[in-house]
Amino acid sequence: MEISSLNRNVAAGNLPLEKLAGSSQLSEKEKIAEATRQFESVLLKQILAQGQKPMFQSKLMVGSESSNAIYQDMMTQQLADRISRTGSFGFAKELQTQLDHENIKHHASAKLKPLEADTSMQHGPSIPVAPVAKSTHVHGQPGKRI
Repeated sequence: MEISSLNRNVAAGNLPLEKLAGSSQLSEKEKIAEATRQFESVLLKQILAQGQKPMFQSKLMVGSESSNAIYQDMMTQQLADRISRTGSFGFAKELQTQLDHENIKHHASAKLKPLEADTSMQHGPSIPVAPVAKSTHVHGQPGKRI
């Protein structure tokens, strides 16, 4: 009996946030995209939860208060996740653009050669100092007017 090797294609959307950064099968761009989407989802959940709080407590609520809160929290989480997956809110896309730009900048600066061969840089960058002109002002003695 021959067993074929498993082809593991990992989708970023299927990974929890704590395992996303350690995944070697995803590119940095995919990791950033999913992390920003999940962040947007958390933000949306907080916004939606605040918007769904009743202004006045009602005794007309059916069922126990804790079961209603759990059900409401689950619905809010799913709604926030669906909104973030559509990309219609736009926060994740903007954040991803900023992080991609920073990531490219970081990788570009890491590829540059360090200036360690320059001996003037070993003690820190030199700061140009303007020459100080000699003062011709005569300082008077304390208590004596000039």
